[in-house]
Formats: sequence, structure tokens, C-alpha cells
Amino acid sequence: MKGLENAGDDAWFVYAEIMRYENRSVSEVMQATNLSEGVVGGAIKIGLEVRALAENANGRFHNIPNAQSCLNQLLARKNFIYG
Repeated sequence: MKGLENAGDDAWFVYAEIMRYENRSVSEVMQATNLSEGVVGGAIKIGLEVRALAENANGRFHNIPNAQSCLNQLLARKNFIYG
């Protein structure tokens, strides 16, 4: 997915966390990954810009179905998920 391939490891931890639980808030991602709000917010911003993530009305973030297979492939290639 163009725009995500060069993302740093911190961003990939954020995307893996969101994919693992299907939807997460910024605070939940921060707690699970031990990353700062700025890092998590920056990763989510990139995900929103490239249309890999979306935000629901409750402020929770989830992957966009059309991007799911691409995210899974990139996460697996970078060893952030297995399967």
C-alpha cells in the first residue's frame, strides 16, 4: 500500500494492534504498545491519509476492508503478525 511501506516500526506496532483487535482507541493503542500519543497519532494519521484506516463515530479506529489484505501482507512481511 503506497505510503505505508516506508513507515517506521512504531507505526507498524500501531497497525498490528488495530488489526489484532479490529478497532481500538488511541489510548488503548498507547497502553498496549507503550508508545507516546504523538507516535500513535502520527501513525494513525498516515493510515487515515492512505485510506488504510478509518475512524468511527466513537473515536475508535479500524482497518478499511479493502486495505485489509494489503495490511496483512505488509505486517506479515515485516514479522509483526504471523499467519
